Amino acid sequence: MKRHARVTGVSPETIEAIIERPAACVGCTGGCHKNALDWFSGAQGNRVIIHRKHSQPQHTRSLFDHDGFFSENPQVGDRFVIELDDNVMLRSAGWLYGLPLLFIVLGMGVFYLAFSVWTWPADLGGVVGALMGLLTARQVVARYKPANMVRFS
Repeated sequence: MKRHARVTGVSPETIEAIIERPAACVGCTGGCHKNALDWFSGAQGNRVIIHRKHSQPQHTRSLFDHDGFFSENPQVGDRFVIELDDNVMLRSAGWLYGLPLLFIVLGMGVFYLAFSVWTWPADLGGVVGALMGLLTARQVVARYKPANMVRFS
């Protein structure tokens, strides 16, 4: 997958950019660009922070310039391409969709059984377990940092 981006800010440690929408999406008011996954993954819409090769990333939802593509100082308004391998997309989708689903189902089961053993309302335990599983999965997904998976050109 390739996405075009434009530099919006430059500092010694980071480059801020906005990922441009594909041509087919221009003018579309559909909901795919803002959804619940933005909250779940900690994404900030189409804004991205790229850490230079020598910097130490402070944000969990940012990219890292492993190849030193931004070793020269880019200017605000410069355009570049972010390339993501398709296998990485599939693996990330598994993390973003599969892991929360797994945690929700496990949480429901464990809390349902625990509440029924304690003679509390078991259905309430299932709901509490699903919420606990979702919140736990959010923490795990937020700490997931793929390395060397993004290329710039």
